Amino acid sequence: MRVALGIVSLFASGGLQRDCLQVRDALQRRGHHVDLFAGICQPQVARSQQVTLLEAPGWTNHGRDARFSHAFQLATRAGYDAIVGFNKLQDLDVLYCADPSVLAKPVPAWQRRLPRYRTRLALEEACFGPAAHTHALMLTPAAAQSYREAWQLCPDRLSVLPPTLAANREQPQLRTGAQRTSLRAEYGCRDSDMLWLWIAAQPRTKGLDRVLEALRADSGARLLVVGLAPGDRSARGFVSLASRLQIEGRLCWLGPREDIPALMAAADVLVHPARFDTTGQVILEAVVNGLPVITTAACGFAEHVARGGAGIVLPEPFEAPRLAEALAAARNSETRRHWTANALRYASQHQFTRGFEIAAETIERIAKERQATGRATGH
Repeated sequence: MRVALGIVSLFASGGLQRDCLQVRDALQRRGHHVDLFAGICQPQVARSQQVTLLEAPGWTNHGRDARFSHAFQLATRAGYDAIVGFNKLQDLDVLYCADPSVLAKPVPAWQRRLPRYRTRLALEEACFGPAAHTHALMLTPAAAQSYREAWQLCPDRLSVLPPTLAANREQPQLRTGAQRTSLRAEYGCRDSDMLWLWIAAQPRTKGLDRVLEALRADSGARLLVVGLAPGDRSARGFVSLASRLQIEGRLCWLGPREDIPALMAAADVLVHPARFDTTGQVILEAVVNGLPVITTAACGFAEHVARGGAGIVLPEPFEAPRLAEALAAARNSETRRHWTANALRYASQHQFTRGFEIAAETIERIAKERQATGRATGH
């Protein structure tokens, strides 16, 4: 089977981007030929992952999305058994859906007239509207329900994947004595020091400003920021905020990293007070690696922290004093040991590495169903 995968932006540190590559690998293991297309891609990623770049220039995100959708549509005009998108695009057979529904969110009338809203809604309608044939792979039951209600979808238009992470992101053994001490020493931390970890590429959405404010109030803590370098455009305002808060000396910007399990082994707590996160892959990674988590109920995978007793889930709406209280509770080493034991026990009771195989199986099934009914795939 020949499969085309399309993603607007492909870079090393993104959760959706890693999922895209994992699904590609799962399809290839099953013997399929897979072509991966992107509009924007880091040069080293393009070389190592054999990515075909499509011209999709644009001054805005929504403009770039629309241009990539059109370019991907042309590039996959013929010769593919399944066309799969990791963003909402036109003429998809399968959508790996990691974004909230545009239609489901109430917005004022003036906002609905803006080009950004109209473009995003049109791309969503191309996947979920009554004329669409796209099958959507959803990452949480709540997200599936939101789309189902917004677009009045038949149940067979959606599949919910189990929580999933790559097998190499689960390395709880790194958290043992000597290895942990050695890892912490790299960042100037003794066993008695408190080391927070924040991982994301979208600083405001994932609550980095909330973490920096909390760091100012806790003079005994240090913070590792992973996924952003201080020179990144999206990081500049937060670098300035850290300077205004006078916490630069307790803050380390590490940029994109692949050794996440090692960083989690070095840290005492993952702080992820996101304003919104469809899933929050980093939360699941922390749980399976035994790292206590403080997060918000706005994250889809926060439920695993609550169910597993692996930390604290802050209720919505967010209140800074509650974050401070949670971080104060995390200062107790016995409490952290309890959370770690709970997390590892919970992880041992679940298989968190099957979702990408299930995604590949679903793509196969949809392609075969279309072929059996004589329905043409693509254009």
